[in-house]
Amino acid sequence: MTNNDLEAELSRLLPGAEPGATGAREKVLTDYLDLQRADSSFAIRALNLSGGLIATITLIGFMALGGLFDSRLSIFVVGLLLSGLAFMLNRSRAGLLAEAFTVALSVTGGVMLLVSFGYDNFDERTVCLAGAALSLLFLAIIDNKIVSFLATLAGGISLLTFTILAEWHLFTHLFLAAHGVLLTLFFQKESHLLTFTPALSRRYLPVRAGLAISFLLAAVYLGKQFWWSEEVVRQHYVASCVIIPLVLFVAYGQLRKFRVIGQRQWLYLGGLTLLLLPTLFAPAIAAALLLLLLSFIAGSRALTVIAAAAMIYLIGQYYYDLHLTLFTKSMVLMASGVLLLVAYGFLHPKLVNHEDAH
Repeated sequence: MTNNDLEAELSRLLPGAEPGATGAREKVLTDYLDLQRADSSFAIRALNLSGGLIATITLIGFMALGGLFDSRLSIFVVGLLLSGLAFMLNRSRAGLLAEAFTVALSVTGGVMLLVSFGYDNFDERTVCLAGAALSLLFLAIIDNKIVSFLATLAGGISLLTFTILAEWHLFTHLFLAAHGVLLTLFFQKESHLLTFTPALSRRYLPVRAGLAISFLLAAVYLGKQFWWSEEVVRQHYVASCVIIPLVLFVAYGQLRKFRVIGQRQWLYLGGLTLLLLPTLFAPAIAAALLLLLLSFIAGSRALTVIAAAAMIYLIGQYYYDLHLTLFTKSMVLMASGVLLLVAYGFLHPKLVNHEDAH
């Protein structure tokens, strides 16, 4: 949208304000122009980020050839220097190139610090906890959207890896359940979080995206555990006992928002419960559905597409891994198609009437 188009649109929406007057129209225009100047094109950002990352990796390569990485102390010192340089560049606000090097130095510095923790005396679970702590530290001290997203994603992956290495299968399900509660609160309390502190408001969107992707990765990991096979049917319902009520809670809030109350409300919730019951031992599907609902409500197109693609994949994985004969699988597939057609026939007239009413 050009400046002239924005002026015309604001004049239409705020007819009481004269073109030269100060007020809400000028404030909206000023905020839009500031945002437009701050956000350059994605291609330029990607090019700068790639250049900064390549330059940093090249520098580290020369250091490695020079024998600077022969001890834990040298790796730790170099990682600390790179992280400190990233922090100073972030504070300088010097432009796109400084932002690109901030991301590159943060990533490489964090990786080197993590390597120094596991050098010689390698303990995988300790390294995972150190990775989560480093991610939280980078998230707190570096005010950059890409770094915030990567730090949140790395922290979630570190904790997921820790639960896997703990060799207690129930731990992974408890992690997915707790992650689902945190993600739901993060989406549902958006207005409170955006106004809590300026630092949190600047980090909210990348942190939310990182939480969503790490939650989905945990769900996909559990989706590869051969549902309905003899060895893992036990304990697989634990995460679903939390995630399915979360899905119903989010759906309940939307029904209340659109004034669907009384018998119709409980009819919809009962139908959704019946639809989710077959996924009791497949928490990945319910997790993808939860993320799909939250992303759609929040208006995040990217997360909605990712969640929808993940849900299609997980449903296919669920069908493939069913411990049933091919004939029984075909009957399940036919019954699912009939149920979807019945649901379409039931909901389509209501959607048409709703569109006509508005």
